[in-house]
Amino acid sequence: MVSTSVEPVPDSEPEIFAADTDHEGHEAEVVVEETEPAIVAKGLYLVRIPRPPINEEDTKAPQAELQGYIAKLKPLNALITSKRDEVRGYRQQMNEARGLKDTSEPEYQEKLGRIKQLRDLRAEYVGKIQEIKSSLQGLDCNSEQELEDKIRELERKIQHEDLTLREEKQIVQQISKLNQQRGRMRDYEQHKASLAEMEGESSKASMQINC
Repeated sequence: MVSTSVEPVPDSEPEIFAADTDHEGHEAEVVVEETEPAIVAKGLYLVRIPRPPINEEDTKAPQAELQGYIAKLKPLNALITSKRDEVRGYRQQMNEARGLKDTSEPEYQEKLGRIKQLRDLRAEYVGKIQEIKSSLQGLDCNSEQELEDKIRELERKIQHEDLTLREEKQIVQQISKLNQQRGRMRDYEQHKASLAEMEGESSKASMQINC
């Protein structure tokens, strides 16, 4: 028996068929290319991993400890919330106060100017009052009428009483001293009414300053 072998034709080479001729007599080579193989879709698979065994006895203690921490945090959170609300209220009050200050600033400055004027006026009144009162220092009487009465009494003693020369000389000196005080006493009498008025105005100014 004679065996024959057939050489396989490679799949990658294109197959060539008989050539056709065109109208000019030239042969045209026809090439048929090999098509691509079909793509097979791959499937998706879900793999279920078994849950590891859990010993509930081992988790009770940590869970209880966690619940204890949570119980402690609740009042702290409530306190923090209340403090935040309190701070928010203070901020609101501060903003309102600032708004009132800005609104009343002109009025406030006007009041400060008025207070300064009142203080200057009060200082002027106090100075005049002290000046008038200082004029009374060294006077033996509180009024001109009292001074006149004392002079008449001393003159009566000289005329009707039996005095020694020394006593009479002392009385004459007293009468001379009282007569020297007459001008100061008249000045005081003239300013006495204005003194009461200035004291009243000074008190009124003090009340307005402290308002």
